[in-house]
Amino acid sequence: MNGRSLRPGGALAVTAALVLAGTVLASPARADSACVVNGVPVAGPLIRGTENADTIVCADGVDAATTVDALGGDDRITLTGAVSGSVRGGAGDDHVTLTSGTVTGGVESQEGTDTVEINGVITGHVRAGQGDDVITAAGVGSGGEIRGARGGDTITVTGTVASGGFVHGNEDADTLHVHDNKGTVSAGGDPGDRCTVDTGLPCAD
Repeated sequence: MNGRSLRPGGALAVTAALVLAGTVLASPARADSACVVNGVPVAGPLIRGTENADTIVCADGVDAATTVDALGGDDRITLTGAVSGSVRGGAGDDHVTLTSGTVTGGVESQEGTDTVEINGVITGHVRAGQGDDVITAAGVGSGGEIRGARGGDTITVTGTVASGGFVHGNEDADTLHVHDNKGTVSAGGDPGDRCTVDTGLPCAD
């Protein structure tokens, strides 16, 4: 016997403490996304505007469990970082801007004459609603899509639509301009459609 033997109770306490510490380190708590709505901080998972004109700023992205819904009114939504969740403009003439980052979730402008500016690559989806909408994106990755809806939409991709990427104007007279196409670009085939690709694969219609 030596003087350094641990008592059984002491050994159990040390073991339990080590296991607990390992559990805490392996599973850190994750806070919901937080945005600022009309100057007031609001935490997810559901971040809502009002039926009036709102200003919504999400400076740290939108995680996959979070939905940002501006509801009615002529809203301005500014996003920075990864958008893995859902962003909805609602009814009204909305302006949605991703200043930098990626869209792996979804951005939907919904009803109204909307403007959507994505200064990053889309591997999720960006969809217009009813109305003459303007969508601009830096690029569309594999599996990503930009899709218009009813109305004369203008869709511009200043970079590349990758293989497996998709840009579609859908109904009515749409104008599409893609710099470099390795995927599928289609205005929809309606009278008045215009589709231009600078380099790469031609428009599908």
